Formats: sequence, structure tokens, C-alpha cells
Amino acid sequence: MLKKQTPELLTQTRLGNIIRALESKNTLEEKKLMKRFVKVVALVMAVAIIATILASCGKLLVGTYKSDSVLGSYVAYNFKGTKVVIDTYAGGKLLTSVEAKYKIGDGKITFTYTEKDSDGSTKTYDTTDSFEQNGDTIKIGIVTLTKSK
Repeated sequence: MLKKQTPELLTQTRLGNIIRALESKNTLEEKKLMKRFVKVVALVMAVAIIATILASCGKLLVGTYKSDSVLGSYVAYNFKGTKVVIDTYAGGKLLTSVEAKYKIGDGKITFTYTEKDSDGSTKTYDTTDSFEQNGDTIKIGIVTLTKSK
């Protein structure tokens, strides 16, 4: 059997419904604001990341640069993106080949490469030297290299 609702009970029920409706409306508005906030934060972060990447990017070289050959001995640097392969030749035969990352800035070039020791552990090395570029030639330390065509 249904209870007869008193005016007080009806008022409480109506107030409860009104409060729930207002809360759900606020929730929708809050969700919209939160979505906008997330979009703005994501945009700001993307711009900051792009600015950091562009600022950290120095000069990039592309192609192979070789030193002068003396009795078939020379060094060749093959630059591609931020990586370089450094090949050392003696008597025209490849002696060593090392892959490294490089960064150019403030008149210097820094090579970073990893090497495995005989015990299997990996070590990272950084080498920094002076750097100059003039047309198709670069100078790393005292070695002048010419771009291959």
C-alpha cells in the first residue's frame, strides 16, 4: 500500500531532485571545463617539447667526409641525421668502424658512442673536439675532411 505523502515529504523530494539536477548540470559544465583545460595543457606541453627539440638541435651534417689519403690510410665520417659512422682505413683496407651520435655547437663537435668490453659490460664515451665548416670541407680538431660527391 502506498503511503500518503505529506507536503513536507513532497518538498524534501522536490529539493532533492532539484539539487541532483543542479549537481549533474555542474558536473557537465565541470567536464566541459576539464576537457578545455586538458586541451590547453596538452597544447602548451606540445609547444614546449617542440621548442626544446628545436633549441637542442644544432647543426646537422649529411653525407660522407674523408680525410686526405696517405699511403692508402684515411678516415671517413658518414653523417646521417644525428648519427655518424666513423671508418678508419689503413692501406686501403677497413680497420675499424664505430657508430656514434654527434652534436655540434659553439664551435665544437661532441661524439657519443658505446662500446662493449671483453666482460660484456657496456661503456659510454664522449669525445669533444673543435669544429669548423667551410663549404664542402669540415675540420675536426686538426683533421680536415672533404665531402665526397
